[in-house]
Amino acid sequence: GHPHEQLGGSVYADLLGIAGAPLPGIDYDRVEAEIAMLREAFLVDLVLAAHDVSDGGVLVALAKMAFATVAGARIGMRLAPSPLDGRAGVAAFAEAGGFVVEVTDGATFAALARDEGIEVVRLGETTAAFTFAFAEGIVRDLEALHDAWSAPLRDFYAAAPAGAA
Repeated sequence: GHPHEQLGGSVYADLLGIAGAPLPGIDYDRVEAEIAMLREAFLVDLVLAAHDVSDGGVLVALAKMAFATVAGARIGMRLAPSPLDGRAGVAAFAEAGGFVVEVTDGATFAALARDEGIEVVRLGETTAAFTFAFAEGIVRDLEALHDAWSAPLRDFYAAAPAGAA
């Protein structure tokens, strides 16, 4: 959907100490239509993976999707220039409702969305490299980011007593 820069209640605003940021509004009819369209896309095998953007925004959702491949294919992402690539503004970190969806056929997915009155934004494409490749040739390795993200859990479980559940 259309990117919003309303950061109220977001992790981004909390980390940067941004107070008084407006909360994103909720258009319940739009949310219901998006979920119905996403279910339809699953039913016709258009969806390879999907993740909500409610905890950190679009870039965090993309990172989590890549992290899910760390023990296997190790995919990354080449981002197309957009307000959601994190380079222009803060829309990539807003936590308004929405989904990141990896699809089998972008044109068919876009047509399904258009038929349902849903706006989609093409974010980029998956890659074989475990990196985020941003516009203007900026590339960031996901290995270090994954290590930083998983360290608290790794440290927690390493400290857990044997046999603890």
